[in-house]
Order: sequence, then structure tokens, then C-alpha cells
Amino acid sequence: MDIPSYYASQSAFTDPGAQSGLCADLPETVPELVKVVQGVCLLFEERYKYPIQNERFLETNLRYVEDILKQIVSLNKTMPLTQTHPEDQRFMASSSHFAMLLCAMLRLKGIPARKRTGFISFDGYRRRHSFDGYYRIHDIVEYLDGGEWKQVDPTGVAKDFVPAGAAWLDAHDGMADEAKFRDEEHRGLEVARAALMLDLAGMMKIELLHWDRYGWMLVPLTDFHDYEWGVLNRLGALLKGGDEMHDALTALYQSETGLQVPEKIRSDSPLVPPYTVELKEAHGLWQM
Repeated sequence: MDIPSYYASQSAFTDPGAQSGLCADLPETVPELVKVVQGVCLLFEERYKYPIQNERFLETNLRYVEDILKQIVSLNKTMPLTQTHPEDQRFMASSSHFAMLLCAMLRLKGIPARKRTGFISFDGYRRRHSFDGYYRIHDIVEYLDGGEWKQVDPTGVAKDFVPAGAAWLDAHDGMADEAKFRDEEHRGLEVARAALMLDLAGMMKIELLHWDRYGWMLVPLTDFHDYEWGVLNRLGALLKGGDEMHDALTALYQSETGLQVPEKIRSDSPLVPPYTVELKEAHGLWQM
């Protein structure tokens, strides 16, 4: 596989589609593109600081860049993407939305990019809960620069990013306290497993939200046997490897139904009750 070409093309999730015209005047450098994303998105944890109506919490349910861009325009019809929007007129986003938008913009520039899931320390970045000493699930972006994959966090809050593969292996092997790995409402190996599978999905260019759940994520860990544990440990090791592991990673995804993203998944958004999402079938997503 030509890996740079693969990650330089849009996915079904990052394709701006009918909103591509909004991206015509984007800047060229990665720091400038990060600034653009930060200027039109607001982390949903910050919503209480601004006069934002509760119905806008539903923006966090959007999962395709085309729809996200459409909503951004509806919030502010007079300012281009390249101009910083007032905070209460920015799209209500998770780290997943920030990462998806940056991936889309980088790919529009022909820069290979991919969404990666892992964990970050949230020391000093609080809302109503203390995460001091803990790691929270978070999405960042990897982009190819001079033949080297570099990491950038478009939210600007990441600290001590731990890749999902390393987090899973350390938690499973007892090298890290599994309770330190959390999402907005849960903690433990279940969250580490979710990050692991979502990171795999991102490597397959299926850029989901970090609270999406499907396949083996929905199976209690008490029901796992040696086989399932072995597959997840192999997945963790492959995700820790470089691009030389990509073919093996793809083969593992294609061979294990429990790892594959189905057409219907469950959203465990912290802002609305759990619900079923039917994903758009595009680009042969389920015919790999």
C-alpha cells in the first residue's frame, strides 16, 4: 500500500463534500490550520462559560465534516472559516471533531493525516470533575512531514499523550493503574479497550467520535476468553509499531468481526442518552 497517498485522500467522514468551497482560502501551514480549527470550534466542556442554548449540545452528535462545516456556517453566516469566530458562535465540539476537521483540511492540502486516539493528562484543565492524576480519552492528529509522522493536538489542551496501544498494554499487564484511564463517565479497561478499537478504526480511515461504541466494546470483559485477550494484545502491539505494521493491522481488522465497525453503532455521548447511529455507507466502508 502507498501509505502517504492513502492518508492524503479524504474518507467518508472527513470529505467536505458540498461544503468544499468554504475551504478554498485555507492557509498552508499546519500551525495556521490548527488556528483555523480552534477559531471555529469550542470544546463542549467550555460551554458553561458562554451564553449557549442547551439545544446546541446536539451539535456534538454530528460526525461528518460536511455536516460540521454546514453547522459552522449556520452559526455565523458573515465570517469565513479563516477568521476567529466569537466563542458562543463556534461549533460545540469534542476532541474528535477538532481532529476530524484538521484531518480534512490537511488532506485538502495534500498532506497525509490520520486521527489517533489515546489518553492525555487533564491536570489543570477542569470543569466540574477533577481528573488530576488521571488520563482521559482524547483524539489528536498525526501528519506526515518530511517522511516522519508528527503529532499535533488541534484542541491545544493535550498533555502527556499516551497512545491507545501503549495504554491498553500497560493497563492489561498491570504496569499502569487501569482506573486512571477514563472517558467522561467511565473508567478502567473498558475505556482503554474502547480507545484501542477507535484508534484502529482511525487507522482504517473510519474517524468516529471517542464516545462511539460497537463490536467487542459492547461485550463485558468478564465474557472475554484467552482468544479475545490475545487479539486485543496483538492489536495493541501493532498500533505501537510503525507503518511497517500497517498491512498486518489491516489484516487483523478484516479478519476479526468484533473489531470491525458495523453500519449501526451506539453513541454514548455524555450530553444525551445512549442512542443508535446508522452510519453512511460510503467508499466501500464495509467491503474492505
